[in-house]
Amino acid sequence: AQVERSDQYDPDSTPDNDVPSEDDQDDAVLNARVAAIVVEKTVTPGSSGRNAPITYTIRITNTGDVTLDPVSLVDTLPTDLHYVGPGSPSDPDVIAEPLLTWVDLGSLDSGESLTVTFPVTATPGIAGTYWNVVTATGTTPGGPVTDTDTVPVDIEDPAIDLDKEIIGIDTDIVAPNYVTFTVAITNVGLTTIDVLPLLDQYNPTYLSFHDATPYPDEDADDGLLTWYDLTTAAPNGFGFDLTPSQSVLLTTVFRVASDINITTTNVVTVTGATDIYDYPANDDDDEVPVWTEGDPGIPTPIEVLYLAAEAVESGAAVEWATAAEIDLLGFYIYRAGDSSFGGAQVVGYVSAEGGGSSYEYIDGNVVPGEVYWYWLVEAVGKGEPDTYGPAYCGVGLEWLPYRVYLPMVVSGRASAAQAESRSRLAAPPLPPWLRGSLWAGMTTKGLGGTYPGEGKGRDKHAT
Repeated sequence: AQVERSDQYDPDSTPDNDVPSEDDQDDAVLNARVAAIVVEKTVTPGSSGRNAPITYTIRITNTGDVTLDPVSLVDTLPTDLHYVGPGSPSDPDVIAEPLLTWVDLGSLDSGESLTVTFPVTATPGIAGTYWNVVTATGTTPGGPVTDTDTVPVDIEDPAIDLDKEIIGIDTDIVAPNYVTFTVAITNVGLTTIDVLPLLDQYNPTYLSFHDATPYPDEDADDGLLTWYDLTTAAPNGFGFDLTPSQSVLLTTVFRVASDINITTTNVVTVTGATDIYDYPANDDDDEVPVWTEGDPGIPTPIEVLYLAAEAVESGAAVEWATAAEIDLLGFYIYRAGDSSFGGAQVVGYVSAEGGGSSYEYIDGNVVPGEVYWYWLVEAVGKGEPDTYGPAYCGVGLEWLPYRVYLPMVVSGRASAAQAESRSRLAAPPLPPWLRGSLWAGMTTKGLGGTYPGEGKGRDKHAT
């Protein structure tokens, strides 16, 4: 700056000549004052369930050099989100959704901040991502300054996930046999589940309910187990609510009721679960096959220990024994003229007598000199019957079991009567599964007997 006019003479300067060395001119630095405002908005939680509270937090900062007075705020709620209050430091001065307006939040000096928080909830039934917009305004002598920020929130349904597995199958020959399942139940939603019903469906033809942990509220062995609410106390529940990401494990045990030799499934379902805000969770189910094509299957609790056939004077005797019999009515005896079951016909029926029983069926309608093959087919109350065999034998004199007689050896000092006397000692009878078998033939031949039908090009077997 310099002197532009003067009414007196100054030998050291000439007005308005723009000569910096003269004393009527000097420089100065002016620092301009700047007004500025910054607003930042966050939401907690960033993802939420329906009906669950959502809290917005807005931080307003004076980043300029000029006092902001007053500071005002306008928040634009997303559609289907609603203010529930109370807000901090105060409720909005005007609530006209979707707009929330704070007219005067006070003043902010340079570098100062203030925070506004308020809760909202989502309309039941909505889901998706919702954006919120906020605008903060600071008033200065030079005019207003503003800033805007946005933040998303995800609204999700309560959600349950089920995972059912077979963890054990008892396949030994000792009845009863069992199948053990586990059901993993996981809260994959964002809110706590406080009502958790469960249904477990199974085929009672093949499985019979034995036990479970927790134990079902309805345990009638009719193909459906029901738990009213697994969050209740034992013995019918776990005794606590299921928080987000938490899992529980339910175990069920079934007895094998009849042969599982077809594909059958066990299905578990959650339906009617709700969270702590009374909003329904998804329905979910999972199923596991108990038997699939190509598997060996799960044995029935009917176990036949052996099956044998042998010639007797009246025809052919079919003999067998069982270790266990559950839901067994009896046995059909099938017969064929060769080893093919396709041509076999029913020739008899024997009623079941219970596990540990031995059976014999005499087939008198036979032709001497012929060979016959025999099978057993279960008669069961439910499920698919098993078939056992074949065992085969010939009929007629040449197929009858042999007895081997040994001479009585006496010393030279024995009496003449003793020497002339001969006692025929019969070999002890063989067990049913060896009589008339290849092993029996080898035994009698070793003792001096012959194979039945020896020289006729055939052996006798029992399977």
